[in-house]
Amino acid sequence: MRRQVGPHAVLAAHQFSRRNLRRHLDVGGTVIVNVSASWSLDAMFESLSGTVMVALETPAVVGAPHTVRAVAQSAPQRSMPWFKRTPAKVRFGWAAGAFGVDISIFGTGYVGLVTGACFAEMGNRVLCVDVDEAKVEALAGGDVPLFERGLEPLVRGNREAGRLRFTTDAAEGVAHGEVIFLAVGTPSDEHGGADVGNVLQAARTIGEYLERPALVVGKSTVPVGTAERVRETIVGALARRGVAVPFAVASNPEFLKEGDAVADFMKPDRIVIGSDDEGAVELLERIYAPFNRNRDKILRMDTRSAEMTKYAANVMLAAKISLMNEFANVAELLGAD
Repeated sequence: MRRQVGPHAVLAAHQFSRRNLRRHLDVGGTVIVNVSASWSLDAMFESLSGTVMVALETPAVVGAPHTVRAVAQSAPQRSMPWFKRTPAKVRFGWAAGAFGVDISIFGTGYVGLVTGACFAEMGNRVLCVDVDEAKVEALAGGDVPLFERGLEPLVRGNREAGRLRFTTDAAEGVAHGEVIFLAVGTPSDEHGGADVGNVLQAARTIGEYLERPALVVGKSTVPVGTAERVRETIVGALARRGVAVPFAVASNPEFLKEGDAVADFMKPDRIVIGSDDEGAVELLERIYAPFNRNRDKILRMDTRSAEMTKYAANVMLAAKISLMNEFANVAELLGAD
């Protein structure tokens, strides 16, 4: 079983001290440290116990000369003086191999494709699933059928590196994913609401092929309560097969602007995680750790609150735009600029 990574912290170069590192590693967390060189690592890990994994990520990925992510599982011997502890065993490796998660994404629209490419860029192994054979064939050949600033080189680079693949085979997608994101379209129905038919069909497909524990994450914009319907749909499909496979459901809405979605994903203002399953929350925190550096941007809540947060954000944006337009109209009438 993969080791689950707990709380994480970010240390700038001037904060990279033995004291700060000990404080975070003592709780078995993840520490991301931006440093200009790795010469000081040995000194930093003196008098730490347990095993420390240090992964050096490429500058192209992290946007800094070097980024060191250290994951330690140290015994909770808080009463024991640090100088009496056994020195840590330090191993070095690349982040892609040390921290990658198998992720499947249903849907290759601008949300699904951006999500897949950005996760792959951080070393995860991503398989995108879509029913559109022409689109999948184009993506597999390196052609991106939509414009998003910075997306095409991400897709091509990670496809060539083997971290990003595309398929129309839903069974393959379910079998691949430790985490399965639902990023399918939710067009307006005849009453103006969101049609979640595609979401529930994807959930039904997951239930038809699920053979091992998985985390199913809603990424699409959906009405409040959809995560519960997704859970019920998967349970129903499993029951028809006469099997019981444990799974968890979470809501992780997107806040991406079309045309600038890659930048929004790489440097998010907020990361909303909605789930009542602590293991699901921890796994998503692990996946989002590279995007959550300078401050804790993760907002933890239940699934209904997460789904509501997406609508609240949309309404606030629309209200701000409307208010500015009204101010512009008043200013024009009064001759103000």
